[in-house]
Amino acid sequence: MALIYGEVDITVPNIPLEHFIEFVNSTKNSHVSYGHSIEEEIYFSRNKRKYPWNRRILEHNENTYHEYNNHKCFEPLVDIMDKLPVKKGKRVILLLHQQQQLEYDFNFHFDKDKPYGFRICLGLDTNKSFLEQSKLKDEYLQHALDLKKIENYMVHDKIYTIKPKKSNTVFCLNGDRFPHRVPVDSNSQRVSIIVRGELENLESLTYLQKEEE
Repeated sequence: MALIYGEVDITVPNIPLEHFIEFVNSTKNSHVSYGHSIEEEIYFSRNKRKYPWNRRILEHNENTYHEYNNHKCFEPLVDIMDKLPVKKGKRVILLLHQQQQLEYDFNFHFDKDKPYGFRICLGLDTNKSFLEQSKLKDEYLQHALDLKKIENYMVHDKIYTIKPKKSNTVFCLNGDRFPHRVPVDSNSQRVSIIVRGELENLESLTYLQKEEE
């Protein structure tokens, strides 16, 4: 059985989203000066619209940025990041402040979570789907793992809808065969912290819910 997604049994403290907005605003210039805004620039050149979310690279292998672990919005989360089965010094940590949007141009995609990656989430609506996943057709697997655009015809018809049990929670996502997409949400905002890299001891996790194939 392969895990498609699982909501991990980890307690995530309540942190005001305003603290993350403050962090995003205070690191706008350094985000650009570090050369981390390339993804947003590519998105704009392709789609002629602004990248829909605020994005910050916090850690890349042995390098940390913005002194993030000393900021009040991350101090309560550092222990959770360190306890996830991703090796320190071999991990990437990114912040996504996902604001409301009426439309956007992200369809099914991977975030380089190989074979699995984690999302520490705050502010999720437990009555709505957080993500949707579907299985790639075999003939498009390499195409997708090369991070080329995944069209709808490249995935199977069955959609796995991920609805959280808790507003603040942690998800483990399959990043090999099951790309994901973010449903459009026109009336809320949330934070998702991606933690991915060299994995160890995934068997130690327990789940509030999970989907397997």
